Amino acid sequence: MKNFMTVTQDTIISGAFKSKGNVRFEGRLEGGGEVEGLLLIAVSAKWKGNIVADIVIVEGSIRGEVVARDKLIVLNGAIIVGNLYSPNIQIHPGARITGGMQMNMTPPAALLASPARYRPLPVKRAAAQLALSKVAGGQ
Repeated sequence: MKNFMTVTQDTIISGAFKSKGNVRFEGRLEGGGEVEGLLLIAVSAKWKGNIVADIVIVEGSIRGEVVARDKLIVLNGAIIVGNLYSPNIQIHPGARITGGMQMNMTPPAALLASPARYRPLPVKRAAAQLALSKVAGGQ
């Protein structure tokens, strides 16, 4: 891959990860991160925390919210537990996702402001909150 920084599979990061440029992530992370560019979560990767990036390609596992500003591609064998936000989401057969998907909604502002600190509502509570906002005159 051209112009990629690689975080190798023997790397463990605890805390926020931030990069300007494309990243191939093969290691383990607990804390969340933001990438200005493409973020590839490789087969060996285990990412625990939220992600905000321009393009996200997932082969490994993620436990957290995923915001792909341009495109999100979830490949065969990938595992995601968390909500997905992107205007373009591609899910390949064999990918496993537990969570919601939003293709026409802006992600929560707190998630965009601080991916490493944002804590989402549990899925059932978030659905109830959305239903209440619709009843109260929302969309």
